[in-house]
Amino acid sequence: MKQDKIKTGLFRNLNFRLALVMAAVIIPINILMVKISSTIYDHYEEQLLDSYGNQLNIYMEGINRELTNMQANSCLFPVL
Repeated sequence: MKQDKIKTGLFRNLNFRLALVMAAVIIPINILMVKISSTIYDHYEEQLLDSYGNQLNIYMEGINRELTNMQANSCLFPVL
């Protein structure tokens, strides 16, 4: 009997009800924000890696062109 009074008295307390509502609203929002942030971070990381790969490909194409030119020029001058 006393325990029932404590429970009903607790739910009648405005501070407790406000805290309960705040927790019920804020905790799911925070969980959702963590999930969204994780997804955004993963997408950003993927784009960054693609960008680095493209920069490396551009650099290597230039090196390949220079090596091809060097090989073509070396054929013009025979080694004695």
